[in-house]
Amino acid sequence: MEKIRYKERRFHWRGRVVHNDPMTNPADGWVVGFYYQDLCGREIRHFIRNGEMVWEVMPETVGKFLGYDCMGEELFEGDILQQGLLYYAVEWSEQDCQYVKHIYAHDDENNIVVDGGLAPFHRGEIAYLKKVGNIFENKNLIRQ
Repeated sequence: MEKIRYKERRFHWRGRVVHNDPMTNPADGWVVGFYYQDLCGREIRHFIRNGEMVWEVMPETVGKFLGYDCMGEELFEGDILQQGLLYYAVEWSEQDCQYVKHIYAHDDENNIVVDGGLAPFHRGEIAYLKKVGNIFENKNLIRQ
């Protein structure tokens, strides 16, 4: 009898580490892997595990993997994507129960000229967009 193999669905997450440890942390401070929460004492803490390594991460920086941009780079929630003079900040909307993009139009000097509000984000769009940063390190590209 032939053994049936099921395709394993893997979701990975990205987050910024809490503690600065040059021996175990990546140089940019971002880690990717399986995200989970754990109760430590009376406090819920957030972790990302990749193989044998486990890092505590800042919960506000945790983002789910969305796919690959037009250059083949991994995209996560919280990334800023560009198409021409338009920039999109991608996030999950609890209210709408879907991913949304906050749209910003820039001029030739990269100044924000229009805050276009929210629109639904479809994963098929990412093949035409380029990752230019994230909302945590590139706040000049968006309004908070």
